[in-house]
Amino acid sequence: MPSDVCAAERAAPAAAPPAAPASRPRPALRAIAGGRRDAGARSSGLSWQGLVFGNPLYPLTLGRSAPRRLNTVPADPWPGNRDRAIDLLDGVVVLQGERVETDRPLWFPTGVGEPFLMALHGFEWLRDLKALGGDQARRLARIWVADWIDRCGRWDAVAWRPEVIGGRVASWLGAHDFFCDSAEDEFRRLVFASLARQVRHLARVAPIEAEGPYRLITLKGLILGALALDDTPRRLAPAVCALVAWLDTRIGADGIVPQRNALVQLGTLRHLVDIRTALTAARVPVPGALQTAIERMGPALRFFRHADGRLCLFNASAAVPLLAPFESPPAAEPLLVDTALTRSDAKGRPVRSAIHTGFERISATRTLICFDGGPPAREGFDRGAHAAPFAFEMSIGRDRMIVSCGPWIGRRTDTGWAAALRGAAAHSTLALTRSDPWLPVEAGGIARRPGLVRLDRFDQAEGTLIDAEHDGYRAGFGLVARRLLFVARAGDDIRGEDRFAPAEGGPPAAPGQAFAIRFHLHPRVSAVRVHGGGAILLKLPGGVGWRFRASGPAGLGLEDSVYFGDGEQRRTAQIVLSGQTGSDGATVKWALQRERKR
Repeated sequence: MPSDVCAAERAAPAAAPPAAPASRPRPALRAIAGGRRDAGARSSGLSWQGLVFGNPLYPLTLGRSAPRRLNTVPADPWPGNRDRAIDLLDGVVVLQGERVETDRPLWFPTGVGEPFLMALHGFEWLRDLKALGGDQARRLARIWVADWIDRCGRWDAVAWRPEVIGGRVASWLGAHDFFCDSAEDEFRRLVFASLARQVRHLARVAPIEAEGPYRLITLKGLILGALALDDTPRRLAPAVCALVAWLDTRIGADGIVPQRNALVQLGTLRHLVDIRTALTAARVPVPGALQTAIERMGPALRFFRHADGRLCLFNASAAVPLLAPFESPPAAEPLLVDTALTRSDAKGRPVRSAIHTGFERISATRTLICFDGGPPAREGFDRGAHAAPFAFEMSIGRDRMIVSCGPWIGRRTDTGWAAALRGAAAHSTLALTRSDPWLPVEAGGIARRPGLVRLDRFDQAEGTLIDAEHDGYRAGFGLVARRLLFVARAGDDIRGEDRFAPAEGGPPAAPGQAFAIRFHLHPRVSAVRVHGGGAILLKLPGGVGWRFRASGPAGLGLEDSVYFGDGEQRRTAQIVLSGQTGSDGATVKWALQRERKR
């Protein structure tokens, strides 16, 4: 009999795995994993879920019946990570920035964080093995799936979380033609029976699940599972209705997700497109709300895209691992975006102003600026949100020039970088050095929020002007922050004015507040002081030069910085204008102009 708790790992050494699960797979699986684990090593806890679903009698209510075949097999054209598949074949599991070495399926390794476990039990990495292809990858996929069925077939607080089940059901169905379709009948029967049990449980918990950021993945798994396994619309109709209700509160008129995160935008669009594709393949009418959401989200995804094919780094936190796109090397991001836009069939051009979320996009010949002029993500969607109002990113053609430092992609135990990269100092914006304008909570959301965030845009014959203001420094400092940004029509002249001014009607502003205005540079941009240190000359990879100047009560400096936007930590530089406020605040003007050829 299979073990009854998806809890701990078997302690005995692993035997050599067979070429594929045998016709009587469970004894063979015990040989693969090396004996039975300590069922008490992981407790289901004292939550009501643990008391109800962890009850030894609960699995009996899920039934044992299973379909002999799938009604529909959802298409999964998304690219996989072949390098990660090769690591898996070598016994190395790399997920969510963490690495585990094992010669056997290992479902709860010690020393890893919950994001790793969610990704492991979500099985999106099956796509990597599918991308690699070959009999060895197929056998490994079958071994891991069969071992999960054997050892994790009963409720567990992580492995049976609704969103993890939803992701796992979608992954198993999406990779069905790779690892399951040609397998022996007994293996296929076990997979179908496990899928049926998971979908039955999902149908029970989905209606009572909290409205969290992962509800979409729960509903996706339920819809795809109902289409593939059920002959009646008994589970499908409620799931589709729940999806429509979810869309009504999640996707605004500008098509941008409430997390204000371009990577979550990509991942959410991908999940919605998968659901639409499955419904269409099963000849089930696509809800109008789903079609409308996809049509809005496609242009919004283009809104965040630079000419190099990759996305802006605003709020690009790893705090929402299942909603961000599946883990792939950064070099593959353009392909992921291309695939999402092609499959969404959203023809709309990117808008200039995303008024509901406060983002602005200025395109002037080869110059592109994306500007974050909105308030922080609303409560419930702000986990990992950045505190960087009025930050901007700038690229010239395919070359990035002004950037944010990017998201932390390292191990969860190194929390120093994760917290630092959420702060204003990690972005190209203005801030007091003693405090962020709104306060992020470590590993959480935003604790202190602004009362006012205002943005106006003026498109004129000469160019575009953005005028933005927030009162995030009113409490405690008595200041408001304001940034004016002008981009000439030709894109070769960028002017800025950054102000800290006493807040009207607030407490008196205390002078002497240290501030810094930062411009983080992409690692491929070289920077040198010129004119006796009074200006900085920037050189892009193609040799184009830009000159930075500033005036006002701030010193011009060139300091070290760091960049994580390429998936690894890289050294770079930043321009820093630093000073202190006076009795009437401080106003600093700066200019970034393209060098003329002589």
